[in-house]
Amino acid sequence: MLSILIPVYNYKVIPLVEEIHTQVSSCNITFEIIVFDDGSHQYLEENLSINSISSSRFKKLSKNVGRSVIRNALAAEAKYEFLLFLDADIEPVSELFIKKYLDSINSDTEIISGGLLYKNTKPTKEQILRWKYGHLKESVPVEKRKKKPYLSFLSSNFLIRKSIFDKNRFNEEILNLACEDTIFALDAKSKKIRIEHIDNPVFHLGLETSSVFLKKSLDSVEVRRSLIHKNLLKPKDTRITHLAHIVKKIRLQGLIIIIHTLTKKIFVKNLISNNPSLLIFDLFRLGHYFYRPKENES
Repeated sequence: MLSILIPVYNYKVIPLVEEIHTQVSSCNITFEIIVFDDGSHQYLEENLSINSISSSRFKKLSKNVGRSVIRNALAAEAKYEFLLFLDADIEPVSELFIKKYLDSINSDTEIISGGLLYKNTKPTKEQILRWKYGHLKESVPVEKRKKKPYLSFLSSNFLIRKSIFDKNRFNEEILNLACEDTIFALDAKSKKIRIEHIDNPVFHLGLETSSVFLKKSLDSVEVRRSLIHKNLLKPKDTRITHLAHIVKKIRLQGLIIIIHTLTKKIFVKNLISNNPSLLIFDLFRLGHYFYRPKENES
């Protein structure tokens, strides 16, 4: 009945697999747990022990293929009617996590999104930006998610009928680490595939350092700009592209570039501090959206 699919990259996923296996085994259903490793260099020996767990298997890919490709590959390998996609660096909030998903399935089920939370305990100073952003921007209550079901979708924790996934796969042309969740959900919207939101969250555990998260965020801004250009994303679909659209409409991009050039170092200092400002984070990303450094600029 249920295929649980987990992509992993340089992360010890065995605790998650053991927890999920315990939960699903108590539900007395047919299931499989499939973990694909995306060309990792760490935790391979630990994660290989997944193969000794019943109805579970671990496979290492020969090279890093990215989040969209590996999720599509996992789905192709799955044999049951429903697919539950989980990121490797998560932890179910509830001991009834699997049961809640199973209880939510009915004859009309297409996609169910469970939600994401961050633990209240502050991490180290080096991880504060990722934690703070996650708390305020990604930990969205279910009632709020329901108001924007497609734009609230996150691929870290969702269930989908396999026949629906075959019609709505992840776009493999999108660069890694950027917008694959949004494009997947908007593709579903265009095909009139329904996304239902329930209160069944997971904790996100794998926090990057502020400097790494900032670099990934700027890369994501560049991808969003490219997706707008290719008409794969509309300006209103994400916060930064919507703000950029407004700036262009009132012709203030030149001013934004000047401000960005003058404030870059000050903003970065704030964002990697132990009290980063999310307003500064948005302003920094907005400036990067328009900024084009010279080729010889370091």
